[in-house]
Amino acid sequence: MDSTTLEVDGSVMEGGGQILRVSAALSCITGTAIKISKIRAGRTTPGLRPQHLCGLQLLRDICAGSLDGAAIGSTEITLNPGKITSGDHLADPQTAGSVGLLLQASLPCALFTDASTQLCLKGGTNAEMAPQIDYTVKVFKPTLEKFGVHFDCDVKMRGYYPKGGGEVVVTVNPIKQLSPVTMTERGTITKIYGRAFVAGVLPYKLAKDMSTAAVRTIRREIKDLYISIPSLQEKDQACGNGNGIIIIAESSTGCVFAGSSLGKKGVYADKVGIEAAEMLLRNLRHNGCVDEFLQDQLIIFMALASGTSRIRCGPVTLHTQTAIHVAEQLTQVPHHVAKQLTQVPHHVAEQLTQVPHHVAEQLTQVPHRVAEQLTRVPHHVAEQLTRVPHHVAEQLTRVPHHVAEQLTRVPHHVAEQLTRVPHHVAQQLTRVPHHVAEQLTRVPHHVAEQLTRVPHHVAEQLTRVPHHVAQQLTRAPHHETGRLWALPVGLDSGLYL
Repeated sequence: MDSTTLEVDGSVMEGGGQILRVSAALSCITGTAIKISKIRAGRTTPGLRPQHLCGLQLLRDICAGSLDGAAIGSTEITLNPGKITSGDHLADPQTAGSVGLLLQASLPCALFTDASTQLCLKGGTNAEMAPQIDYTVKVFKPTLEKFGVHFDCDVKMRGYYPKGGGEVVVTVNPIKQLSPVTMTERGTITKIYGRAFVAGVLPYKLAKDMSTAAVRTIRREIKDLYISIPSLQEKDQACGNGNGIIIIAESSTGCVFAGSSLGKKGVYADKVGIEAAEMLLRNLRHNGCVDEFLQDQLIIFMALASGTSRIRCGPVTLHTQTAIHVAEQLTQVPHHVAKQLTQVPHHVAEQLTQVPHHVAEQLTQVPHRVAEQLTRVPHHVAEQLTRVPHHVAEQLTRVPHHVAEQLTRVPHHVAEQLTRVPHHVAQQLTRVPHHVAEQLTRVPHHVAEQLTRVPHHVAEQLTRVPHHVAQQLTRAPHHETGRLWALPVGLDSGLYL
């Protein structure tokens, strides 16, 4: 093997097709020869499957390179890229392999040609474990336009498992340089729409049931927006039988999110609709600017952009971590992670808890001034949080009784009589990190740790805030909050996700 060939372990992290797509695309763009070993080693059927092989062959053709080890079941391949050239390319795995995943691999390369490139991609347009073609058109495409990427996507025929038979023609306009993006403010959700569909011999009623169930589920959390999810029956433009739904949400700042689900044998249509709706709602709750399925797809574009891109997201997925890992190898750029502590915007906190934003901000951030207010709560805050008159709340400092007596000169048995709150419950209400508690109250951290555990039934009674909301607002672990990932590229460019 040539000493300049980069070795990539195909079994690490996500350990599947993600490594193949990102590493092969970056190999073509950077001109770096790569050898990928242990391909899909942890899968029940290790090695290349038809859709993976087809994607690699497509990339080989786009960059006029050579591909060794290209065979079904192969666990090791070597790609030697040549020069990326424009033209018309065909990819057909002869299965229901995802058209969207073929586009993921080939689009970055097709951007760096000298003229327009046309990709004819065949297979499954709506397949499991892959983005539906509707997601590609409605979510992926408009987000990429922020980078300066422009392509047209013409769905000629929809294809479903197990036959496939779908066909999508993608026309890619070349670009000299990708622009960095900044997506850190989601704004408010302004529009929710989608499509529920059936194809082949499946009854139209399935589409109506999916749509109705999805709208009903979303209405439980979002009550002030009109939701349009028409029911469609595909006949002439579909190959095989299938049903599914996709729901899209747009924000005031141009962010786009989606939830989707496909029907399966033995699964009621309403459950399919509910699954898609819950997926969308889950991706709206974290207040990020991209959903969990868009994260990893943007990494390669962020890494190739000419400047620093910043994108706020929710919990970082394993696919995203894998894409960052591969981008680091192929571009030789280090990355670091900058996690944000829980910071719930005031308009969200007000909607969830009916607590004014200045109070919610005190619950979700713990700077010095807020910590002081958590141990000696001002009366207007105490009244809003506990519904206890201020003269009583000022006496109840939410610290162990022997400390409360020192701080407020109120013996615990008096506090119990005035507030009807047992002192052992009062001990549990502070929620102050031990290093803050030690500084402000001189209470050892093992005592302060006792102050941070509030039984949910007590929290609900005292604050009128459901425990699952309280957990999100006051004790959200780092891995469940919005994050900023950093991958600097040289001195004047970088990647933040």
